[in-house]
Amino acid sequence: MNSDAVSQFMALYQSDPDLQEKFAQAESAYPGSLDIREAVVEEILLPLAKEAGFSFTVEDLRSYETAVYLDKHRDEEQDPDAPDDDTVFFLLDRGWTNDATAEFSKTDGDVQSPA
Repeated sequence: MNSDAVSQFMALYQSDPDLQEKFAQAESAYPGSLDIREAVVEEILLPLAKEAGFSFTVEDLRSYETAVYLDKHRDEEQDPDAPDDDTVFFLLDRGWTNDATAEFSKTDGDVQSPA
């Protein structure tokens, strides 16, 4: 996994309004659907990352997002009053229509298939 490249790109994305706007404009051409989220990442996000000097795959992004998601929810269990951190996810949860994001077991951290 190329987690360093993903992590560095995500930090850039969250701090760069121009990059966010580029992505939002390109993404607006796609209907929000669970079925195409990987295509949107492959066709829009990965080229933007490459243009910014970061090379990673959809699977690298999925692994990174899963780790961040699990860490975030583990922290929330320890401190439920902690402020929300505005974490951006492209594959796990993006407000897609009929979004059936994988459920994460709070007991052992295993990813479970959506029901």
